[in-house]
Amino acid sequence: MLSEIKAGINKMEIIIFIYNFLIYLIFIDNK
Repeated sequence: MLSEIKAGINKMEIIIFIYNFLIYLIFIDNK
């Protein structure tokens, strides 16, 4: 059970990281 929660958190962190990376690229392109 605990390992499943940790895996879910890791997936969320990866998704957030990708989102932030895309926003960063868009921000740089707009400059």
